[in-house]
Amino acid sequence: MQHDYADIPPLTLGWRIQMALDYGQLKHADLMAKFEVSRETVSRWCHDASKPKKFVLNEIAVMTGVSPRWLIDGISETHGPSGGGGASAPIPAELSPLPGLNRGPLAYLVPTQPAPLQRAA
Repeated sequence: MQHDYADIPPLTLGWRIQMALDYGQLKHADLMAKFEVSRETVSRWCHDASKPKKFVLNEIAVMTGVSPRWLIDGISETHGPSGGGGASAPIPAELSPLPGLNRGPLAYLVPTQPAPLQRAA
């Protein structure tokens, strides 16, 4: 099996929920307490095994500080759809920087900003 390393995996709803939690520095336990659901339910949301109701997604967006439209539909007001499949689907600006995702298997998805060049005196 050959991989095209220029491709970016699609940002599914589960990925967006987890990214929003990381961005808002929240844990699964915070969602469990807020919505009175089990750890398994939150895990299923984050692994795309089930989908929370729209009002839950809106509340998660408010709790984490991300755009509800991005969380629900994967559409950023500044970048359009974030479905993956190529370098043309950037991570929305409201998620940069992502303090919780600067490690692990998603680290390559986090855009880095190079330091501005300084002119020599």
